[in-house]
Amino acid sequence: MPNVSPELLHLVDSAIMGKTESLNKLKNIVAGSDTFGSEEDMDSIPFLVVDSLIATMGGVESFEEDDDINPPSVMLNSRAAIVAGELIPWLPWQGDSHIVMSSRTRMVRGLLVILRACTRNRAMCSMAGLLQVLLRSAENVFAQDVDPKMHMKWDESPLCYCIQHLAGHSLSVIDLHRWFQVISRTLTTIWAPRLMLALEKAVSGRESRGPACTFEFDGESSGLLGPGESRWPFTNGFAFATWIYIECFADTLNTATAAAAIAAAAAAKSGKSSAMSSAAAAASALAGQGTAHMPCLFSFLSADNKGIEAYFHAQFLVVESGSVKGKKVSLHFTHAFKTSMLVFYWIGTGMQAGTSWESRE
Repeated sequence: MPNVSPELLHLVDSAIMGKTESLNKLKNIVAGSDTFGSEEDMDSIPFLVVDSLIATMGGVESFEEDDDINPPSVMLNSRAAIVAGELIPWLPWQGDSHIVMSSRTRMVRGLLVILRACTRNRAMCSMAGLLQVLLRSAENVFAQDVDPKMHMKWDESPLCYCIQHLAGHSLSVIDLHRWFQVISRTLTTIWAPRLMLALEKAVSGRESRGPACTFEFDGESSGLLGPGESRWPFTNGFAFATWIYIECFADTLNTATAAAAIAAAAAAKSGKSSAMSSAAAAASALAGQGTAHMPCLFSFLSADNKGIEAYFHAQFLVVESGSVKGKKVSLHFTHAFKTSMLVFYWIGTGMQAGTSWESRE
């Protein structure tokens, strides 16, 4: 948390709690129309407010617009995102350069990083109504930013990206109607085509074609729990199917290094240099060591030690089948799963069919 005075921090917290008077006062303070503290601190107050809101949301490691720089992290407070969205038109935009960001740009880029971080953040902000807030703020910003020569005073690209990513996750009829209202009111400006492009990308994005309802698990400490069985109930086999969307593979660097070393050794021993064969060998060698992060996709086990489990080791899926004698048979797939992509997964076992697997991206 930045070094913010208790009075200003209390005002920010009060606005996050939903007090309209505090939000209005905060707008006037960051806009410079209302004083807060000494006059020497007035220039730094908008940045303090922005950093306080970003910290309340969970913080960001980098403001760069690169998915690889910021690891997926779940935000802590969606109400802080609402306040951040409300303040955008009031925050000063002057002073932007390749080296320095204005408080408005810092706020919008911070929001963008948080929205891009993981699906959970977009879901939380959608439920809180952030899209309506951003559309309203965009209209206010665009109304301020019109000049006769059609020059942009402030780069609105990060704000359009925020709207695009949020709408790509969830776009209601009310949101769509509001979006078209903003476009119609800015029709004679350069903002209308940019908003139309953001809408086109949102409705055609991968996430917009995903399931309407999802469950979010970390593969270790969360999941769906079913009733326990003393004996394995599926004597004639069973099938399991689901859509999966992977945010990240934890411990990627260490796992990739170890996998590369073992894959090279396996290739040298077998005399083959196939990348997929080496990848499977690496996953096989590393599985079960207990030192790597191996999130579980599902675990169906009975008290008599029969059943089947599926877990990820790095980007590869491992399926283990247990027997009455306590032995496990492992099957290591060579398909490298990708992050931020919906994949349909199906696996079936049977007395004669054996085990099969297929995916569709």
